[in-house]
Amino acid sequence: MTELARKRNAHNVTVFIASDNVNSRSWFQENVPVNWNVIHPAHELEKPESGVWFGEHGSKTNSVLSQQQKDEAMAEAVSDIFALGECDALWIPNYSSFTLTSIILSRAKKRIVKFMHRTTLEYFDLSYPELAQDTPAF
Repeated sequence: MTELARKRNAHNVTVFIASDNVNSRSWFQENVPVNWNVIHPAHELEKPESGVWFGEHGSKTNSVLSQQQKDEAMAEAVSDIFALGECDALWIPNYSSFTLTSIILSRAKKRIVKFMHRTTLEYFDLSYPELAQDTPAF
């Protein structure tokens, strides 16, 4: 991230953290340059005792949540996804259905998307083929 900011001569850098992982939030607070602004959603939902909020096959989380809890969790997730889609660049530590929409939005705007390599833990660009306007969709 610092290399991209340096290349773009960016001085007023803001990092948006869309994670419910307390460790990732504190890591960013402690490791980004001092003059950068780190933001994250103001409303923090407690993680479910087991499973994830959405999408994990076999998770029982859905059956123990009230409709209000489900609505709040979905609203938070959707707002995070669209906020990520507005970023100048995305660093994706682990791909999930949560990140797919923001990746699509970012790529449509020709913005940088980097994925973390599972063994080296380094970020890399995933190249996408350029499709002509007349290329049929699959």
